[in-house]
Amino acid sequence: MSSFTANDVYELCKTQTVPYVEFEGVSPESLVYAPLSGSRVEQVDGIWHAMIGLSGTPSDPVHVFCSVSGTLTAPNWLGYGAGLGAADDAAWATLLAGVG
Repeated sequence: MSSFTANDVYELCKTQTVPYVEFEGVSPESLVYAPLSGSRVEQVDGIWHAMIGLSGTPSDPVHVFCSVSGTLTAPNWLGYGAGLGAADDAAWATLLAGVG
C-alpha cells in the first residue's frame, strides 16, 4: 500500500521532470501543465504512473511522465522524463510497457 495520492504523484512528477523540459531552453515558469483532472495518474500493480501534457515549449505538444513507488518521504523512481507528442493512449501504453 502506497501513501501517495494522485495529487502527490502529479506534483512530484512535475518537479522531477523539470530538467528534461529545460533542455528546450524554456524556463519552468513559462510552462503550462495540464491540470490533474486532464492528466493520467494511476496506480498499477503498486506502482504509480503519471503522464502530464504541457505546452510552452518549441516542440509542442510535449508530455512528461514518471513511474514511482515507495512513499512521499522516500520515493523510489522507476523512470521519468519527457517525450514529444501528446499525452495520449499510445504514449501511456509505452510508459506502462517500459516499467514491466
